[in-house]
Amino acid sequence: MSLNLNKTYKDLQVSGEKTQVDGSCKCGAIKYNVKIPIAPEGTFVATKCNCSFCGKFGITSLSPESPQDFTLIQPSNKEEIPGDYTRNPSTQHRYFCNMCGVHVFQEGEYEYEGTKHAFFSVNAATLDQPQERVDLSKVKIGYWDGLSNNW
Repeated sequence: MSLNLNKTYKDLQVSGEKTQVDGSCKCGAIKYNVKIPIAPEGTFVATKCNCSFCGKFGITSLSPESPQDFTLIQPSNKEEIPGDYTRNPSTQHRYFCNMCGVHVFQEGEYEYEGTKHAFFSVNAATLDQPQERVDLSKVKIGYWDGLSNNW
């Protein structure tokens, strides 16, 4: 049975200046900054998905406009991140801290209706709090029915 959870992502877009914000895992072993559009009133957009991964991990995805808007600060490169959960296909990487267990970001590609799509997102829960201009109560959340592959 397919659930109708989807809100059109375009309907959730906010007009705002790209703002650099900081994030990290709980213990600080992984640190990053990311540029996201934040509206003057402080709102920004994230999504939740009910697929087997996101649903079990409670991920709220924050997708920058481009992967180049993300900078890994610590460690200095992805190969040094203490945890990388991959699944079949191994073109999808979900990076986490194996010391504190926090899922930080994910990237890769997937195939949908015969077309390959790249993806990159940050777990919004890893945005450092408190932080100027970042109020998690002002996040506009869209929902995806990934469990039924209803994108």
